[in-house]
Amino acid sequence: MRQSARRLTDLVAVWKDATAAERAKIASSILATVVVKDRRIESFRPRPSWAPYFEELAQNVRSKRETSLELAEDASWGGKRVLPPAA
Repeated sequence: MRQSARRLTDLVAVWKDATAAERAKIASSILATVVVKDRRIESFRPRPSWAPYFEELAQNVRSKRETSLELAEDASWGGKRVLPPAA
């Protein structure tokens, strides 16, 4: 989790000055699938190496909202459906 958080922090710093192509590459390094509907992200599936990071986020959201949120099933995070990582 900490390693993913550090990687994400580094990527966020790079994102600011990245071109659209570079941003697409960054996003595809984290997410395996992104479903867009009406120009909005409807759902996404993290890459397996990022699954622990998103699972930790889901646990944090669950503890704050007192809801059941796991990546083992479809979940909601920030209004987006989070799909389990592809096997």
